[in-house]
Amino acid sequence: MCSQTSSVPAQAKDAKTVAKEARAWVASQEGQRQIEEALVEAKKVTSQLSKSHLVETGNLRVPFSL
Repeated sequence: MCSQTSSVPAQAKDAKTVAKEARAWVASQEGQRQIEEALVEAKKVTSQLSKSHLVETGNLRVPFSL
């Protein structure tokens, strides 16, 4: 998500510091751009998944056995 590097490891930061940095990233232009890209990609994947669940009606008339 956030590609910014920090001199303090994530485990050493308190929750308030992490939340503050996350809010700043979301409000930034870079954060907005990355969120928009993620949403576009998620919509593509969701669309592909929905299409993969469709069954061609001709397949329902073909006999099969296990």
